[in-house]
Amino acid sequence: PQVNFDVAATLPVEDLNRIYPTPLEPRGDLSLDGHFTAGGSDPDRFVGKLAGRSLGYRYHSAEIQNVMLSSRADLTPDQIHLTGLQVSSPDGTFRGAAEINEAKRLSVKGQIDGVTIAEIGRLAGRPTGSLSGTLSGEVQFDGQMNATGLGVAAASAKLDLKPGNE
Repeated sequence: PQVNFDVAATLPVEDLNRIYPTPLEPRGDLSLDGHFTAGGSDPDRFVGKLAGRSLGYRYHSAEIQNVMLSSRADLTPDQIHLTGLQVSSPDGTFRGAAEINEAKRLSVKGQIDGVTIAEIGRLAGRPTGSLSGTLSGEVQFDGQMNATGLGVAAASAKLDLKPGNE
């Protein structure tokens, strides 16, 4: 037997992490609005809109706070496809797509805008001295996920630098 139903739900990330651990900090909310299919010969699947507000992420010393996101989502137990992905924080924006395949391979491709050199330095744990300005342009990231985070990874970018005071 197969079950099909529409879903509209909002869940605090703190509660989500108790059910299904995510790399997100235990603050903010995630919302789903779409159609869920379960059972039958096909894998369980959600297709619809994913949104998040007041989200946070921390990996080692890198921390991003107050993140908002929205995306069209196609989710199965083994794959996450996010298209029309828009992510914004006080430190810049990203528009593009992301996917995780077989809960191992991560791929992100899109455009960043308004990301400061100071923020890049902060996230990388590197001093930027008197360098200032904002970066905008194409970015791509591909990596292998493992139990402790990311393993093998490759990134590329074609960025424009707008010099100036931050």
